Amino acid sequence: MLVRKRKFSKNLFLLLALLFGIFLSGCELLPAEKVDAPPPLIEPPKPRQTLHMVVRGDITEQVSGLVRVASEIEQEVYFTYGGRVSDVFVKYGDWVEEGQPLARLESGDLEYNHERSRLGLRRIEMRIERMEELAEIEGYMNKYDWESLMIDYTLAKMDFDRLNDQLEAVTLRAPVAGRIDNVSIKPAHNVAAYEGAVLIVDPTKLVLQMSITAQQARQLEVGMPAKIRLQTGEDLDAVVSQVSSSTASSSERFAYFDLVDQSRWKDLTYNSLLQTRIIVRESKDTLLLPRAALREFRDRTFVHIMDGDVRKEIDVVTGLVSQTHVEILEGLEEGQEVIGK
Repeated sequence: MLVRKRKFSKNLFLLLALLFGIFLSGCELLPAEKVDAPPPLIEPPKPRQTLHMVVRGDITEQVSGLVRVASEIEQEVYFTYGGRVSDVFVKYGDWVEEGQPLARLESGDLEYNHERSRLGLRRIEMRIERMEELAEIEGYMNKYDWESLMIDYTLAKMDFDRLNDQLEAVTLRAPVAGRIDNVSIKPAHNVAAYEGAVLIVDPTKLVLQMSITAQQARQLEVGMPAKIRLQTGEDLDAVVSQVSSSTASSSERFAYFDLVDQSRWKDLTYNSLLQTRIIVRESKDTLLLPRAALREFRDRTFVHIMDGDVRKEIDVVTGLVSQTHVEILEGLEEGQEVIGK
């Protein structure tokens, strides 16, 4: 019994040793783990700087905008009473004379009542004429009959004038002579009082008109030169002829222009829009710097330059300013390089 026990223990030991050997040999078959070396440190790139050079050149301060080829006469006509449109007598492109009927509202019994009032007034006028003739023949006139007749006349005249005003109000007439440029009403449509109905213009009498801001109005003066570009690309020489200010009825401001060559008015088309540049001031052969290099903080105007490896700030005094450049009066010299923003 003791011998069997020892033999079993010996066999168990050999089995465990065999398993351990197999485990060790299996670990040797696995690939060895590799440890990557840390990547080399790369210095970050230095920030790129945009440099601008101070150069000499010409600079122009200007006001730009769109000029409208307008008409000296642009009259919008409207009814002073609202109602339903009965007739429209004109169309776009028609030429009309002053006082010509343009349109009419439905009047109902107004025309009938107006005619009755006119005939009633005429009847009283005939009685007055008859009484004056009899008084001349007889040499006598009853003052009470005369006063009563004059009261009848006054009442009839008041009624006729009222109806006449109403009848005139439903008829839209041309206040000026010109061409119909817009008709915004149609028969059977309702129209409100003072709503624009017809636009009258005179395309033979043109003006050049540009809408401007309050700041631009302060910059502009009569006589300043301007360039007006046609659709063909050609520039026409012009001068500022008038700078209007806002009024109580309108906050709009306008600048008006006159062509240097009066014969070129024929090249303009009514109601077209043309690019225009007004030359406010000019400087020739002066120091210029791109606006992108200029810096401002509170009351300071300055630039950045490199002095060796050191960045420095330099205060500058500026002059004219264009869309791309600024004039440098003090602080920099020609050829200096300035760091952009």
